[in-house]
Amino acid sequence: MSDAGGGGPGGGGEEGGLEVPGSAVQNVADVSVLQKHLRKLVPLLLEDGGEVPAALEAALEEKGALEQMRKFLSDPQVHTVLVERSTLKEDVGDEGKKEKEFISYSINTDSHYELKSNRCAQSNRNLI
Repeated sequence: MSDAGGGGPGGGGEEGGLEVPGSAVQNVADVSVLQKHLRKLVPLLLEDGGEVPAALEAALEEKGALEQMRKFLSDPQVHTVLVERSTLKEDVGDEGKKEKEFISYSINTDSHYELKSNRCAQSNRNLI
């Protein structure tokens, strides 16, 4: 019995074409397509609709955010992309009569939950 084709594992024969590399990365879509969808969706869900906030535009172009979006699009084990809106309010003016609001966005593929030990399971589930 000869193994002329080298059809064993990794032999490069006919069966070699059936191998599925474990480290193969397959992009489902381009990052720009995801950015476009987030520009439409986030203002509807986290703002009052309308224009895309400048803070969101900046977050979508950050190097770390681009890496997280690429990871979401290419890694089949990453099921979530999280867009988090943070607000910092600061009193300005005399006697704190005016508030200035600073809004920032972060984009990540990791979701972290904080479960309160002094709450029942139902309350913790509602937080999630």
